[in-house]
Order: sequence, then C-alpha cells, then structure tokens
Amino acid sequence: MRFGDIVTFRKDIFFEGAVQIDWFTQPTRAALVAENFVFHGSEYFGVSDENGTQKLTDTIQFVHDIVSKTDDEQLQNPLTLAIAGYGTGKSHLAVTLSQLLSGSDYLPKTYQKIIRNISAIDKEKATAIAAATRKPNLVLTINGMKDFNLHYELLKAAQRSLKLYGCSDENLKKLNRALETAFRFFEINAESQLSLFETYAPSYGYQEKGAELIAKIKHHLGEDDAAFLIINAVYQHINGNEIRWDEGVSASAVLDTLLTEYCGISGPFNHIFIIFDEFGRYLEYASTATSAQSGDSALQQIFESTQNAEGAIHVVNFIQSDIKTYLQRVDQTSTISRYIGRYDASEKYYLSSNLETVFANLIQRSNDFSSTIKPRLDDKEDLWQSLFQQMGRWLPVQGTWKSYKLFRRVAVEGIYPLHPVSTYMLTQLSDYLQNRSSLTLLSRYIETLSQTPIDSTHPIPLVYPEELLAGDLYTEMLSAEEEGRQLSQHCIRLNNIFRKLGDKLSLNSSKVLRANLALRILRFRTNDYQDAKSALSICSGLSTQEIDAELIWLENEYAVLGFDEHVGCFDFLEDSSGAHDFRTFFRRIRAGTIFSPSILEESSIREMAGVLTPQSTNFANIKKIKTNEWQFEQDVFAIGDLSTGFLDACIATWHAAVSPDKIKGKLIWLYVNRDTDTHILSAVQALSQKLENTPIILMLLNDTEDKLKSALWDYSALNTVAENDRKKYGRHYEDALSQSEYNIRSAFDTLRKQRLCIKPDAIAPLENRLAISLTSVFESVYPNAISFDFDGFDSKQPSRARKAYCSITRLLLSGSLSDNMIHSFPADIRNRLDATLFANGTYSWKCINSNYQICPPQQSSAAKIYDFITQELQEDSLASCQSIYDQLTKPPYGMNDYGVVYMLSVVLANLSYCLRMTLNNETYSVQSWKEKVIDDSKINLPLLLKI
Repeated sequence: MRFGDIVTFRKDIFFEGAVQIDWFTQPTRAALVAENFVFHGSEYFGVSDENGTQKLTDTIQFVHDIVSKTDDEQLQNPLTLAIAGYGTGKSHLAVTLSQLLSGSDYLPKTYQKIIRNISAIDKEKATAIAAATRKPNLVLTINGMKDFNLHYELLKAAQRSLKLYGCSDENLKKLNRALETAFRFFEINAESQLSLFETYAPSYGYQEKGAELIAKIKHHLGEDDAAFLIINAVYQHINGNEIRWDEGVSASAVLDTLLTEYCGISGPFNHIFIIFDEFGRYLEYASTATSAQSGDSALQQIFESTQNAEGAIHVVNFIQSDIKTYLQRVDQTSTISRYIGRYDASEKYYLSSNLETVFANLIQRSNDFSSTIKPRLDDKEDLWQSLFQQMGRWLPVQGTWKSYKLFRRVAVEGIYPLHPVSTYMLTQLSDYLQNRSSLTLLSRYIETLSQTPIDSTHPIPLVYPEELLAGDLYTEMLSAEEEGRQLSQHCIRLNNIFRKLGDKLSLNSSKVLRANLALRILRFRTNDYQDAKSALSICSGLSTQEIDAELIWLENEYAVLGFDEHVGCFDFLEDSSGAHDFRTFFRRIRAGTIFSPSILEESSIREMAGVLTPQSTNFANIKKIKTNEWQFEQDVFAIGDLSTGFLDACIATWHAAVSPDKIKGKLIWLYVNRDTDTHILSAVQALSQKLENTPIILMLLNDTEDKLKSALWDYSALNTVAENDRKKYGRHYEDALSQSEYNIRSAFDTLRKQRLCIKPDAIAPLENRLAISLTSVFESVYPNAISFDFDGFDSKQPSRARKAYCSITRLLLSGSLSDNMIHSFPADIRNRLDATLFANGTYSWKCINSNYQICPPQQSSAAKIYDFITQELQEDSLASCQSIYDQLTKPPYGMNDYGVVYMLSVVLANLSYCLRMTLNNETYSVQSWKEKVIDDSKINLPLLLKI
C-alpha cells in the first residue's frame, strides 16, 4: 500500500486557494465554496494580546454579529469593516456569509450544511444564526479588484442578485439613463452603422461580425461594460461627444428603489446587505482615477442611504487594513479622502484565521488510515506529550496548541503527514507568505509522498520543519527578506552560508542549519545550549547524537553557528573568522564592565523600555472627554532609587495637573533582579500607602532570570567599545549592538506582561489588561467625572480649540444668545456648541434648549456639578471662584481648568440677573466681568480665581 492510497489532498474544495466574491452569483460554484468554509470559534481565538493591540474575532462570532443586525428591535451600526490580511480567506468568508444572508429557502441544502458546520463547533451560536437568517435578505456583492464606476457597479450588482433570486429587475432599468440612451441609439443605428460597430468592436474584445455582433451587443448591454463602450465609441464618432456619465444612475437612487420596491411589507426581502470584497483595492483605484471613472461619490451616497435607512441597509466591507491606512495614501484635500473617512465610523472586526483546522479539513484520509498510520502515531504517545509540553515552553501558543486533546486530534493526527512544529510554522508565517501559499505547499508535499510505501518495514513519513525549508517555501521567504517585505535577515544569512560553503556541507549539516532557521524565525525561547540542541533535533528529525556530530563542524570547523547565551539559541555567522574574533573580544570587554542599574536612567534605555510614550486608557472615551489628560505618564528606575521625596513630588505634580494637556496619571515601573535585597520590596510596599486614592501606580519588573540585566549589561559593555575597535569589527559590532537593543526591548516587553502591581498588602498581577486596569483606576479616583466633548483640545495644536472656547464662553456670558447670533459664528464654533451645550448633543451637558434659552444642565452628571456650585453660592454669598475651582479640579470630579470655567460660565449666564462679581473691592455684572477675564483667545485664570 502506498501513502497516496491512504492520505490525499482535497483539491476539489481548495479552489487553488483564491475564492472570488463574484462566485456568489454562480449557484453551483457558490454552494461548493460555502459548504466547505472552515469556521472556527472562540476556543481558538478571540483574545487580545498584552500590548493593547486590536481584539481578534473568530469567524463564528463575526457571522453571528453580522446576521444579528437583522434584528429590527436593536438599532445597530449598519456599517461594518472586516479586517484581515492578504490571503487569509476573506473572500471565502464573504461568499459563505452571502449565502447565509440569502435565507434558508435559497439553496436550502447549502444553507443547512453551513449551519451544521457552525453547529459542530458552537451549537448555541448556530441556533442563533439560523434563527436570524430564515428570512431572505437582498445581498449585493461587489468585487473591488475590478476597475469600475461604483454607481453603475452597484446597479449591476442589484440586477445580478435579483436575477439570481428569480426577481424582475424592470424597476431598476429606468434608473440608468445613460444605458437607456445607449440602448435607444443602438436600436436606431445598429443596421445603418454596422460598419462602425464592426470597426470599434475588436478594441473591446468583440470579434463577431454582422448579425452575430448586433445580437451579442444587444444581449450583453447592461451586463457587460464592453457592450456599452462599443456603442459609446460609435455614438462619439457620430455626435462628437460621449454619452454623458451624469445622465447615468446614482447609488442612492438604486438603494432607494430597492428599499421601496423589493424590501419591507411590499417586497420579498427583509433587509439589504452590500458585501463589498476588496474594499481597500477599490479605494486605491478611486484615489487615482477621475470621479467619472470611479464614481467615488457613490461612497458618500451609500453611506448616507445606509444611515437614513434605519437598519434596513447594511454594508459589510472586507479590507486588508484599517481605513486610516488608506487615508494616509491619498491627498487629504481631495474629495475622496472625505468619502473614505466616513467609513472609519464602521464597526470594526479584526478577523482571526485558523489555519490548523483548514489544513485538517483539506486532508482526506481513507478507511485504511485507522489500521495503517493511526496505530503508528499512537505508539509515539509519550513523544507527542513531551512535544506538547516543550512547544508550550518554547513558543507563544494559543487555541489548538494549548489543549493537549486538540493538539493530539488536530495537529498530530488531523494534519498528518506534517510534523506538529511544521504546522505551527506555517500558521505563523503570515509576515512572509499568504495562507493560501501554505495550503499550496501542503498540497505539494502530500502529492510528493503519494508513492511512498506504507508497511511494517518502513517508518511512516513525517514532514519536519527543515524539510519545508528546503524548497519553494525557503525561496519565497528569502525573496521576502531581499525585497524588504520582511525586516529580519535570517534567510539572507543562511543563504550566504550555503553559497560560501556549498558542497562542503553534509546532508545532516544542511538539515541542522535549516532547523536553526526554523528556530530563529519562530523565535524559540530555548533556555540553554542543551535546550537549543533538543529544539534542533525536533525540527530536523535528527537524534541529539547526530546534532552533536554536526555542531562540531558547524561551530568549530566552519564557525557558521555561534551560541548566544543571552537568548539561548544559535546565531548564523556569515563571516565566520571575523565573527569569532569579535565574540572573543566582546567577552573580554564585557567581563571588565561593571553592571549598574543606573543605566535605566539613560534616555536610550527609557526609549527601549517604552516609557517615553504615555500609556493610554479608555477613560476619556468612556466619559467622552476630548482631552489628553486621561493617560499615564511612565517612568522606570531601579527599585532602590524610589524615595519618599520622589513620591511626594509625583503627588504634587498630580495635584497641579489641571490643564487639558497635563496628564493626570503616573505609572512607575520598578526594576528588580536576583541581586535585589528583598527588604527593599517590603519598604516600597509601605511607601505605596502614600498613593492610596491617587492615579499613581507602582508596577514591578521582576527580572527573576536576569535576562534584562544580561541584555543591559551587553548594551553597557558595547557602548564602552572605543571608536577604532568599532570600525575594526564593523558589521559584527553593529549586529551585536542591534541584537542587544532587541534583547532589551524583548525583555522589557516580557516583564511588562507580568503586570505585577505593588500595593500595601500584596504584590500581585492585575486581573485585566493594563489599559483596562488603568481605566479602572481613573474610574475609582474620579467617579463623578463628566463629559467635555469639546473638539480640538486633544490635538497637537489646540490653539483653534482655545479660540473657539473663548468665543463660546463670551457668547454665553453676553446675555444675547439667539438663533441669529449663533448662526453668525463659523461652523466649527456652532459644532462645538452643539456637542457640549445644546440639548441635541449626544454627550452634551444639555444646558441650551431649542428656544436658545440657557437652563440648568439636563445631563445628570453635569447637573450634579451645577447643583454643587449653586449650593456653594447659596451657602456663602461671597463664595470665591478659587474655592469652587479647587474642589472641582480634585477628586471625585477631576475637571480641567477649561471645564471648570465652562461650567461656571453656564451658572453665571443662567443666574446673571442675581449674581455680581467682586474684584479688588469693585463689583461687576456678569457681562462686564467677562470683558476683564476673557479675551478672544485666552482666559485670565489667575485674575478669575481672585474673584
């Protein structure tokens, strides 16, 4: 029996790795695609990493959320962005989603198969998805890979879908006046101007002549751009001008007609879903083409129609990057940039891919598998258990790789003949190649093994990582590094070694080198020399004895591998003699360097530690405060350097942070290593009592393995190297310095992820991610914080915001608030008034009603502060602004100085009839007082606080 009789690759459902959304309108093809989409649930993905990057969403959760938007009882964001990298299966998912949304009666066998596929992973969500998709929706699919006018493409998509669902498109034909003009012109001139049609047709791919050409143009007009372009060319030849684009259809008219004629009570469809695949590719095209060619105004019309449809229209755009990425590529003054920017308000889903289960789904096993290969795999159970534990120690694992049951079923047995580490490697190489390239590679290896005999006298084949790196995969990865698509140079260095040594290397030496490439690319966290040898053995299929034999040559004879004690792995050494000399030189220099924790005070180290950038929180977003104050400044130093005086200074700085640009929080990272005296920790815990009820947080960097210390020591030693020695060793010195900087960043990152917080009663990890935990700190210290939705104070240049702020404040205190007065101001001032004070502002204090009368805030949190101020005035008729200001800028309110003055202005404006200001023993009315303390662009706060 041969391997190919037992294991095969399912090419029938591979689709050469590249599904297109256009296949949705081809029922047979779409059914095959949708029935074989491999879903994955939250047990595989759906978690955020510790660096605050975007949360990944599994495909079942994504589909569940999208179909839930059909619930008319819950008004949800009708715009969705599905974001995933190139080659990760977005188009396949788009076709499958389109099938589901088309309802249970459209291709019912396919629909039920999709629901069963989901149910096999998550029965609860499968039931919910089925319940939400029973009614048919009108699904319009658009492929952004084509160059088109979006107005016309939307019309064509609607016509294709209506035809697919068996509905007449007569109501749409009347919308396209350009098409109508072309059709009428063709009817009149087809026979009389046949020679002209025959002249222009070949330019657009039509080779027919005579009656065949006339019939083809007539049949394809409205479906094929070429037919229209042929008629347009003849039209221009005769009339001297083209059929005008502005006589054509508009996206808004198409959607209005679809809603009116085909949806709701009068139509067969529940909602309209626009599934726009390769949305980013269309944006790139539209940014370079003319408006007539791209129809970019359709973006705005689709956006507005969707917003106005009250949940009846939904747009799901599949894209490779966030909208902001595309905005950076276009002229910010162009119209298209405004259109694109609208879609940044979409609900964003960063889709995860689950390549492991896709692999398993594409590998087909005959009945003989259970009697020939499975017993041989079962015999190695101890090996698989050991490998599972080692991978968990060496690699960042999640999903399939964290559960031995899943690992054994999927990675060992389900994806055989790939070695589990080979599978893991392919799932981690998105920086180098697309997922579909990995699938093609898997197909190729299964085909290559097809003639391998399977019997008791031969070991069963297993594809190790080094074998994967011996062919096309290595070539593609090398190309990625050489072209700059991948910043690492591991493949380049290995290639240089192969070119230099050529035939001198034995077969096993080449295997060891390729296995080491796998270790470097996957960033194996091996601990020491023996651990690294074990990893090389696993990735090459060689025994440790064979590894030892090859390392004698690779380390000592050829000197192309050198063990790095800090990172616990082997480095590729291209210039073997120079590298060896430098390593010897560096060991001597390092031995003569004394390590001091004071190196943490150097700006370069602080930059590598990531403390020069404030740590963001969600507090400002939750409270709707548009300022930069709700962050945490960061600092780092050795724990022994923390003092009472420093903490007192931090507290004083916090009390003084009352401006919109003054950060309120302080995050202090304290470094300890094996040499740190444990008594210092107890002393610091005692000091932390001073920080109770403040946004000043102490965090511990617990370097128990001295990895950060070692990296800092390397960096310190390298910086003592004399200039002439730096030149002497050239690239070797630069590489060592670069590696030490990488090691420092990596070590800091690892220690930060421990999230160890120092409190008086304990040192324990935070329960949530850092950003969430720090948000909770602000919520605890400032429970009565209120919104300040004043645009511009969070920008790098807030001068315009300050000027607008002064204009609004003067207007409030003028006593002449009216419709005419407000509309005499520029739009940016009116918008800020709406956002902060008018009753219709979403996060406004709601202190100006529809009659332009100033009233106490209707927003509950703002009303409490208003009541607090008025209560102060009632209790003390000579209450000072300073007293009110001091209380509102401190916990539990935490208002900034602009917010306090804004609220004071509301109070004064509302009570101007009975309030007077006293300054230097002189009394002023509210209107005259404002002239003294507020000018066009500045508030005289010191003068105000004297009142």
